[in-house]
Amino acid sequence: MRASTRGRPAAPAFVVRAPGVAAPGVAAPVVAALLAASLLTGCGGSSGAVGAARPSTAVAADPAATRQQDVAFATALAEHHHQTLQLVGLAAEKAESTEVLDLAGRVQTASDAGLREVQALLEGWGEPVPHIEGHTDLGDSIPGVLDAEALAALRASGPAAFETTFLATLATHQAKAVALAERQQASGGDPEALRVAAATREETKAQLADRAAARAG
Repeated sequence: MRASTRGRPAAPAFVVRAPGVAAPGVAAPVVAALLAASLLTGCGGSSGAVGAARPSTAVAADPAATRQQDVAFATALAEHHHQTLQLVGLAAEKAESTEVLDLAGRVQTASDAGLREVQALLEGWGEPVPHIEGHTDLGDSIPGVLDAEALAALRASGPAAFETTFLATLATHQAKAVALAERQQASGGDPEALRVAAATREETKAQLADRAAARAG
């Protein structure tokens, strides 16, 4: 009956020799050399297997797709700034509180500069530039922001009601600018457009914070 080896440490390699095996002085160097070679081969094979099983996760960006995103971003942001300027132009006519008027002035300055910036980007790329004139002139609606009925109601409201609706509308509208900027940061490629996106996101978030303060006031 074989004695149990449970609990015993493993025997050192190549200490026990079967009958007929050459003496250590002859066999040990050969075995050692073969062992070393097998270890090196095994390491190389293992490394290759791991490398083969680990495909690269880097995916090259499609230049056409990134350019399409850059152009879409600049075009959409130009329209957004146009709508914003129309909205704050209305605030200049109807608002009374210092907080709301100051906020409208800040948003107007930033949007006017932002509009010129994205128009310059499009022109530099050789892309169609939205032709926007009289951006503070309002018709019977602000497409994408206020329909005719909502705009008519806003114009007819008193100062307090106007400011409440204006601040809520501005918050919803400016959240779209943040979304546009974040989409560009995720999928765009042009360095200047990415810079504009980062600046737009930062400035718009600051405007939203000011809007919250104006509403609280």
